[in-house]
Amino acid sequence: MKLYRFFCVLFLAAWALPFVAQPASVISWGTLSATNAITNAVAVFTHGAGGSGTAHGLALLNNGTVAGWGANQYGQATPPANLTNAVGIAAGPYFSLAVRADGTAVSWGRNLGGESSIPPGLTNVIAVSASFGHGLALLADGTVRGWGSVGGLASLSNAVAIASGQNHNLALRNDGTVVAWGSNLFGQTNVPAKLYQM
Repeated sequence: MKLYRFFCVLFLAAWALPFVAQPASVISWGTLSATNAITNAVAVFTHGAGGSGTAHGLALLNNGTVAGWGANQYGQATPPANLTNAVGIAAGPYFSLAVRADGTAVSWGRNLGGESSIPPGLTNVIAVSASFGHGLALLADGTVRGWGSVGGLASLSNAVAIASGQNHNLALRNDGTVVAWGSNLFGQTNVPAKLYQM
């Protein structure tokens, strides 16, 4: 089994995580360090995998722009110059995603397996998630769309949150249940029954 480790530690001088209640500064150190001071961040995402050169970070700034740092061999840490009005971000291996206030999604970086090929006409996006070779979007109507190596789940409805992992995805429904799909090589899509008893 491949072990993954984080390359940096981020400290946000803020009141709450994962979404910062007030604009804050990003302070990072270690292998994945921001080269410039990043201020006015309202959310931060990082991706790091041991020895693969994919480690990069993104910060959503309070003015709707995105700052990036770290590995950049496919442009994954360089947000498009025309990216404005961003309200959400996600960092994946070699690529990045953002959601705009108008419900559209933007991708940049590598597109080897279709991970940066957002489906045409995708609208009403409220959140994105990025992982190995695929992207995921939560839509305002509670459905989920996926692209790349792991697609969405057509029968899924009433989702309120999403997450993606290596070759699998998760969605939290409004009734508190979790739906998982994709590769189950290590049991990652076997949602434990005890989860609902907590």
